Amino acid sequence: MAKTIEPFPSIFIGNFILFVVIAYVGIVLKLIFVDKKPFEKAVVFFLEQSKPLQKQDTEIPIDETLNCSIRDQPAYDFEGNEFQDVRNVKCAECHNYVYKQGDQCFPYKHNSDEGYCEVNTAISGLCPFDIQ
Repeated sequence: MAKTIEPFPSIFIGNFILFVVIAYVGIVLKLIFVDKKPFEKAVVFFLEQSKPLQKQDTEIPIDETLNCSIRDQPAYDFEGNEFQDVRNVKCAECHNYVYKQGDQCFPYKHNSDEGYCEVNTAISGLCPFDIQ
């Protein structure tokens, strides 16, 4: 019996697809186990990183008179200005600031239990002031 030799392009395409799948699984596992991202966000990481972060309103009303401090710094507003007075922030305005890590930004949210603004790691996107 004669051996059939596969043409070069089909071998190359098969190996390339296998490489892409292995790389994708590796990235997803790193996001889940190292970066502590939820499974759903890790699987669609390529969609998340291509959209700029947008300012969102708070879901629950916060008393306008409450003062907070920003826990993790540096804090920026959505125009890219670094916020300096991190100890005197209105709690209702936590969502107006972002924490920058590399080219990704995370909004702050109000932690009502401890009275400060903390980074909301469940939401991320490209920093809005880096792409304008």
